[in-house]
Amino acid sequence: MHANLEQALSPAPEVAALGGSNLGRAAAHRTKATAEIIARLPPGEAIVWQGAPRWQNVAAEVFHVRLVAVYFVAYAILQGVTVVMSEGSAEQGAFSAAVILAIAAPALAILCGIAWLVARTTLYTITSGRVLLNVGMALPKTFNIPLQQIESVAVKSSADGTGSISLKLSKRFRLGGLFLWPHVRPWRFSQPEPTLRAVPGAPVAAGLLGQQLRAGLASAEAEPEAAPVAEASTVTPKRPSVPLPMRLLMGFILLAAVLVVGSRVFGIGGSNVDYGEAEVVKTVQFQPLPAGRAQVVAVETGEAIGVLQPTDDGVVRGAIRAFERGRIAAGHPAGSPYQVIRWRSGAITLTDPRTGDHVPLDAFGPIGPSVTRDLLTLVAP
Repeated sequence: MHANLEQALSPAPEVAALGGSNLGRAAAHRTKATAEIIARLPPGEAIVWQGAPRWQNVAAEVFHVRLVAVYFVAYAILQGVTVVMSEGSAEQGAFSAAVILAIAAPALAILCGIAWLVARTTLYTITSGRVLLNVGMALPKTFNIPLQQIESVAVKSSADGTGSISLKLSKRFRLGGLFLWPHVRPWRFSQPEPTLRAVPGAPVAAGLLGQQLRAGLASAEAEPEAAPVAEASTVTPKRPSVPLPMRLLMGFILLAAVLVVGSRVFGIGGSNVDYGEAEVVKTVQFQPLPAGRAQVVAVETGEAIGVLQPTDDGVVRGAIRAFERGRIAAGHPAGSPYQVIRWRSGAITLTDPRTGDHVPLDAFGPIGPSVTRDLLTLVAP
């Protein structure tokens, strides 16, 4: 069919007009895939258009990097404000926000890197008889969609002409949406629609595809037994809409932010147990030991009353971790002594005198030999 491969690889005039830098991003993949396509095309069928995704648009539309970035920025600001409102300094608030942003940077970089790989390993081809999707980062595969199985075409494009072309297929010709992703229209689960994602010149490419569909329709009318094919339609929304799941996610994030601020400002959701008057107060210090252990020392007498092991005493260990996080958020020094208090009501708590936080030690019933029992014994009548 093609005696000269070099000549066959040269794009048609329409392809040359669209090719440019977009095809240059995946030159090696395109050359190999195009050679395979040409070798398998039946006589009389020719390539009409080829294109590849623009990775920046894939990152924004498929992996929603903008929404992820907004989430991390909002969370960083909320964290910084929370630290400042918890009696922390402005420097501590800025540091807390910077930690969140430092975590966000590699996450966004990973999403952008995957988007770049998707664009680099993808080639879309429109011929006079079919649409081919050569996709796959790890396992390359080709989806062959005959034009006779395409019922309609929908185009969603931006002002610069970059957009996505979705193909609505006949019900008797179905492709698995999971295998197509991300080259599939979002939120079409029952009837997946293969999609040429984020291609420059999408309206022009859709127009060329429409011409081939009309040609196929004319041919089908000449042959009564052939299946009818609907004419392609192009739909360009005036402005992109945010899908309902994304709106729900943004609403949950906003609600969580309001609840966190409300709990800090108005005490909503906080624990406000009135233990009454303190009857016995003992001060204890947790001194670090090797292998994740800690020596528990009664400050008043200097006596070591026990060793906090890394594998037991979950009540005390969990309380200390919570207290330390609260101190850091409030700007208090970590590692200072705590108090074991027996209240006149009969309750016994491990208390952080810096923040006023309490954890009940006697709320879990009888406890075997452990640091928790040693602390309870320390203030026993």
